[in-house]
Amino acid sequence: MITKWVIMVVLVLVVTVVVVEATRLPRRASKCRPRQVCTALKSCKTFEEYLTNPTPELWRRINRASCSSNENERRSKYVCCSNVIEGATDTTPTDPTDATPTDPVSTPDATPTDPASNPDTSPSDPASNPDTSPSDPTDATPTDPASNPDTSPSDPASTPDTSPSDPTDATPTDPVITPNPDSGESLLPSKCSAASRVSRQVVDPQVGPDVVNGEDSNLQELPWTVILGYNSTTEPFWACGGTLISEQYVVTAAHCVHLTYNQGATLEVVRLGEYDLSSVEDCSGITCAPATQDFTPEQIILHPDFDTRAEVSDDIALIRLNKKATLNGYVEPLCLPPAGAGVEGLLGGLEAEVAGWGLTETGPQATVLQKASLPFVNKDTCNPQYNDTLLPEQICFGGSTQNACQGDSGGPLVLRGTNPLLIGIVSRGLDSQCGLIGVPAFYTDVAAYRTWITQNMRA
Repeated sequence: MITKWVIMVVLVLVVTVVVVEATRLPRRASKCRPRQVCTALKSCKTFEEYLTNPTPELWRRINRASCSSNENERRSKYVCCSNVIEGATDTTPTDPTDATPTDPVSTPDATPTDPASNPDTSPSDPASNPDTSPSDPTDATPTDPASNPDTSPSDPASTPDTSPSDPTDATPTDPVITPNPDSGESLLPSKCSAASRVSRQVVDPQVGPDVVNGEDSNLQELPWTVILGYNSTTEPFWACGGTLISEQYVVTAAHCVHLTYNQGATLEVVRLGEYDLSSVEDCSGITCAPATQDFTPEQIILHPDFDTRAEVSDDIALIRLNKKATLNGYVEPLCLPPAGAGVEGLLGGLEAEVAGWGLTETGPQATVLQKASLPFVNKDTCNPQYNDTLLPEQICFGGSTQNACQGDSGGPLVLRGTNPLLIGIVSRGLDSQCGLIGVPAFYTDVAAYRTWITQNMRA
């Protein structure tokens, strides 16, 4: 009798330990179906399209395939996957005895996701859950890595997803957009920036903070400025910026439209013609601007080498609007610099200018579009601030008491003059030292990517 009681006590202790340890698992592998593993999003081949062509639908499908996130790592989201990239080690196999598939649990769009730390080894992925079908491979518009001679990795989006689709749960695909025969150069306006109506000004928004120690811009002064709105419970959450370069295309930073860098927030609204976020109608004296123009992103194209060659390398993306913008003087495109033009040669000793609505030096967001002039900083001075990791396609500005901070990401760095030019895209700075003297921020050199931009524009 005593022996039976001892055995029962031992069994209870064993079961207790197993249950406790199971609750500590960072990934709920039992949620996955047989022959699936719970793996990091970046390790699942099924979702390859996600990192280069993210859409709200793909993100919803990824959430449905979620098998929990590792809260200890900001860049970790796990999905049930039946097609794991060869050599991937960050996986948890499913229980082979669990033959009853469970319903995928949808996680909120705004939960932190795995900022793909290295898209070079972590192709994104549409639905890893057999309940959902991978997007049509023809839906992904491949970007051309050959357009940037300084980069060599191929575009992950150009590899079709061969995972079988479930005909009972097929999701509609976007219409295929045929390439422009002349590489998009004809889509760029012959006259940019409404130069005859705009004085020597510049623009630049980013996520969170804004232009530190800047000043109010004038109404109609920066007509190419774009502000990006992300999904929220009520109205859009305004964060990153961008630049209008044609009637239907906006240039921004890749990290602004990369879901894992935005903690799962999806881009929903692209607004043109904004000036004062606190007013419905923007006026200066008796002159009032037309209503702002809101668009949805029809297509988002990330540079295929984003975040692969270095941290936030190739930080550039194109947004195709769902329709053409109305150019009216308050909304005008900005000219691109010649391909490969050196920024110092373009500046000719002049300063560039940024603008935005993010955090000011006093903390809260500005409601009126701010602007600030920034001096060019050569690589010999700037590179040591970033542990000598900057690439030739990254340029430095700032370091005086004025700079662009987190809230201005993706916005333009502009060369002032009769015909303003978009010479840079706000990429990042040292977050804890934003706007401090001697600490410049770095920007994406637009001239290095002009060919890539035009080759990915479509009529």
